[in-house]
Amino acid sequence: MMLMQNISVEHSLVTSNHRELTMDANSRNALRKYRQELIECLQIEDVLDPLYAKRAITTFDMQKVRNKPMPYQQVSTLVDTIRIRGPKSYQIFLQVLQENGYEFIASALITFKEDSSVRTLTDAEVQTILLDGGVPSRPLGFVNRPKLVMQIREALRSIKGKHGWIVLHGMGGCGKSVLAAEAVRDTRILSEAFTGGVIWCSIGQVDRSKLLIKLQNLFVRLEELHASMWQEDSDDVLPDEAHCTRKPTNIEEARDRLRSLVGHNFPSLLIVLDDVWSSEVVRAFDIQCHMLVTTRDRGVMDVVSDTVSEIPIKPGVEEDVALNILKGITHTSILPAEATAIVRECKGSPITLAMVGSLLKEHPRRWSYYLQSLKNRKFISRVRKPTCYQYETLEEALKMSVNSLDEATREKYYDLAIFEDDVSLPAKVLQVYWGAEIEDVEDLMSELSKKWLIKEEWNESRKEYFYSIHDLLLDFLRETVDNLQVRHGQFLNQYLKACHSDLRRLADDGYIFLYLTYHLNAANRGELIKRHWLDLEFIQVYIGHVGAPMLLHDYTKYEAIFHDERQRWNEFRYFVSTNVHRLAESVYDLVQLALCQPQDSTVYRQACAIASRKKGFYFDWTNRHLVPSSCLQTSKMHSGAALFASFSTDGSMAASCGSDKVVKIWSVHSADELTEITTGSSHAIRCRFSSDDRTLFVVTEDGRFSQYGLLQVDDDFYVTAKSELKVSEDRFAEVQDMTISSDDSFACFVDTKGFLHLVDTAQNKLSHKHRCHETAINCCQFSPKEKDLVLTASNDSIVKLWRVHASTEMAILLVTEYSGHSAEVVSAIFIPNSSSLVASASDYQIHIWNYVSGEMLQCCETKKVETVLNISASSDGKYLAGGISNFTVQVWSLNGKLVAVHQGHAGWVYHVEFDRSSSRIMSSSDDGTIMMWNHSDFDETTIKLKRDFAVRERQGHLLIAASDQNDSFRIVRDSVRDIVYTSVQQKSRIRCCGISPDTSLFAFGCDDGLAQLLRLSPDLDVMAEFQLNLQQESIRWCRFSSTKNYVAFCSADSTVVVSRAFNARQRACAVDG
Repeated sequence: MMLMQNISVEHSLVTSNHRELTMDANSRNALRKYRQELIECLQIEDVLDPLYAKRAITTFDMQKVRNKPMPYQQVSTLVDTIRIRGPKSYQIFLQVLQENGYEFIASALITFKEDSSVRTLTDAEVQTILLDGGVPSRPLGFVNRPKLVMQIREALRSIKGKHGWIVLHGMGGCGKSVLAAEAVRDTRILSEAFTGGVIWCSIGQVDRSKLLIKLQNLFVRLEELHASMWQEDSDDVLPDEAHCTRKPTNIEEARDRLRSLVGHNFPSLLIVLDDVWSSEVVRAFDIQCHMLVTTRDRGVMDVVSDTVSEIPIKPGVEEDVALNILKGITHTSILPAEATAIVRECKGSPITLAMVGSLLKEHPRRWSYYLQSLKNRKFISRVRKPTCYQYETLEEALKMSVNSLDEATREKYYDLAIFEDDVSLPAKVLQVYWGAEIEDVEDLMSELSKKWLIKEEWNESRKEYFYSIHDLLLDFLRETVDNLQVRHGQFLNQYLKACHSDLRRLADDGYIFLYLTYHLNAANRGELIKRHWLDLEFIQVYIGHVGAPMLLHDYTKYEAIFHDERQRWNEFRYFVSTNVHRLAESVYDLVQLALCQPQDSTVYRQACAIASRKKGFYFDWTNRHLVPSSCLQTSKMHSGAALFASFSTDGSMAASCGSDKVVKIWSVHSADELTEITTGSSHAIRCRFSSDDRTLFVVTEDGRFSQYGLLQVDDDFYVTAKSELKVSEDRFAEVQDMTISSDDSFACFVDTKGFLHLVDTAQNKLSHKHRCHETAINCCQFSPKEKDLVLTASNDSIVKLWRVHASTEMAILLVTEYSGHSAEVVSAIFIPNSSSLVASASDYQIHIWNYVSGEMLQCCETKKVETVLNISASSDGKYLAGGISNFTVQVWSLNGKLVAVHQGHAGWVYHVEFDRSSSRIMSSSDDGTIMMWNHSDFDETTIKLKRDFAVRERQGHLLIAASDQNDSFRIVRDSVRDIVYTSVQQKSRIRCCGISPDTSLFAFGCDDGLAQLLRLSPDLDVMAEFQLNLQQESIRWCRFSSTKNYVAFCSADSTVVVSRAFNARQRACAVDG
């Protein structure tokens, strides 16, 4: 109630401010006139928030717009709201349109002037004009592209009352003709600007004789039209000589007579020249009237001196438009998952979509087949299906453009077939490839760009041109050129010549290092990949240019090339995968990192050779082979903190989200990124796979819940569909966690206001909302066994269990609660393979308790100065893993014993998760890394030794006495794997260790003032143990005398206690601090 009062007050205040002035009639009429265009092309999310931020609309207005179910209704409501708000809101509305990509419609609204003298044509009159003018009808499966159509119409209005040219230029098959026809299919355009009508002239590739015929035909059509108009306006009979006007006999005469005929009789006529290929056509039709031209070569307009307005048409339509095209052609209301993948493989090309759609209309069960055909690049020449387009196959359409080139230019264009899809080529690359001057390269590529055979862009930072080729054109080139391997070889030879065949000396031009392995493999030069990718010096250069993740990708993608070097390949791949985060930072020396590899590895031997040639110092870790490593992989997926990472059900993929507002899906095996999803203004906090791995559930901090459809075809991965729901409208409540029921039917969210939100995932709607806690809820989880049981844990230090009944009014019912914690509970989980066990983490403790009896069964602890941030349970229910504030991942058995500590992160560990097999643990950290840990084989050596230690040499071996992270005292020989002795866990931290000179006696002291002595036999068997209670503060130092008869302990209060070894007699004295 209070919220509604606040909204009402805000509404009234803003309304009174904005209604101080009334919007003028011209502005209101402009909104009324362009209302339909706004509804068709405006995306409500582009403008609603900016309008609210600039106070053009109120919260009440915003809610009124959002409450409308359909996008067109939302835009319509917004336009009505702006119209009654007043001039200030209207001016802000125009400003927001200009700032968010709608300059064309903003310009139309600003320049609008009411003309009461214009008579509006009827729909029947418009249809007659279009039919008489030969304007093509809408094609099968037509889908409007309102932004472009509006832009073309505004350009046409700009030449009202004066002659000029409007040019639509773009690649073949991008929909230029359809857009031109749709732009003139408008009542207002024909009523206001072109009252003389429209004549459509299809041109194509013509010689001079055919061009003359085109001009003669236009002349005859205009003469006949003039004659009919003369008869309508006069009762006299048209003279006979007017009916038999002689046709022009040459192009020049035709141009002059058309100019005179149009100038005197058709001043408001629009002529459309469709599919113009040469400047000669433009010159011939330069008759000083209104011209709309479609062409693949914008260079054809260079011969015109009049005003020319160019509108580039991009090769592909937006994804939602492309999907609507498929719906229209196939008459399918609900498209299968393959539809989005097909659209992406088509790159949104209207002609390709039309051809695929026509085939699917006849064969509706072949979605997967045609998707595979597109992926395998078998669609360009094989598919022959009549459509509304003038070419029978896509190959014919593309061949027309390429064949229009002269032979030398065409051969150079064929050279571009070796490059990969979606690549920007610096001009320097082509300079090396062709051995030409940079100016010659730029001139040639500029001509190809004008014909839309390539795309040309100037890079201001690099001060050079970059070029790219549309995938459909590349597919055509690859099918046309039959010696691709040879051309790859020629390309590489030019680069090898430049670096004298030493790839370590290769100059970086922004391209070659990124695609070097691709070209080497395509040229069948695998021996060079093998030689250099197993060479540490080249790797150092390569990582400097492309980064360690790219090198790791190469090892995985081209694994087959290393079949006879499997051992060395494994060594290099492991070295890179475990150091990828370090190699990304310049402070780490690659050679020093390589010297930390096992001494029998090729990586280590090459590092030694490099270090011996370099000036300076390196550390050689001599016993590295004795130190176990549990890290399987390290990935740097996000530019900021890695907040969350989750395994797919089958364990082959992972999804992660970070503070960079990106969700990534990647391969667990290779760490290759499969796809990424941007989350807009707020970062995602959770991302989880469905049980069948075909859906990804994502929730952002501001409460937007999205479901993404996933489709994997061979090595390609597609996000095929998306549905979005705003879980909470409260701007001051942040979503903290998300959990999905075992059957994927429900999603549960908790927020900082203590609410639990239940969403029906099938219907994508909020089912229930319930206040579960009075303070912020930190986590929630559905039971893996009971799909209607969910737990919540809150800052109130309480864990609660709830029954979710979606079909009843009392939807969420409290089952039980646990209040055994004394601080806020940050994480809580059900333990699999148990009937009623729950683990919950608070501060430095993890409680394991029975939710039926409420009894705490066990407690796992870290140090009191540390905090457990997140916990996960293994699928077999035997282990708990925790992400800790001291940058470690710790693992406990259910009896409370710490069994493993994994170190490697350099920041807080926000999330940990076991995979389904319980063989791996994945952790995500504030340092931006996601690490994979081995959990399939571990023992007590996985418990790391701490910094409090002593060391002595004994018979050629090193004896080390140290405390471990379990607060046990341990004696090891040479390696942590060779354990001589492990004590029981101490009640407090071990602060110091000592070894007698002859290595027969050992001692350690603790924080609680307890000390212990041990005597070992020559065979390192424990012969005797003795414990001392020194009744003093924390023991910080201990040393044996040279005769081993005495041992001294020093405490934090500056007291030194000297004791005879294995004698209860003590001597104490105070010393200066």
